[in-house]
Amino acid sequence: MHERKNDAAPVALLWTGGWDSTFRLLTLLLVERRVVQSYYIVDRPRHRPGVPAEQQAMARIRDLIARRDPDAASRLLPTIECAVDAIPTDPKLTAHYEGCLRQDSSAASTNGWRATVLLTASTPWNWPFTATTKHASC
Repeated sequence: MHERKNDAAPVALLWTGGWDSTFRLLTLLLVERRVVQSYYIVDRPRHRPGVPAEQQAMARIRDLIARRDPDAASRLLPTIECAVDAIPTDPKLTAHYEGCLRQDSSAASTNGWRATVLLTASTPWNWPFTATTKHASC
């Protein structure tokens, strides 16, 4: 088992409650024994109807982690939520993304803001989030 790495800065993770991000979350908590700061981008249900289900999944996963491994649960910081509308836009990235959509309309609309989060802010966890504010203004 890896040595506990609580002295290191928390690992930032964009967590949706889905398979991929939850696998990464569990790897960080259970295998690498890292402190994790999770982030969740909130959108209006008419744009992303899965938001309530994702939030319920994250709550259930947190509960299971707490019951099975309280030490790991203590390393999972409260999720910081940010409204999708508060994510700054990048005109060049938006134009490129819209060009891609014209070529392949099957691309999910969430990929645009996900790319913006990753590319326009090299460290999105440094945005003016507050852990106690729901739907913080980024």
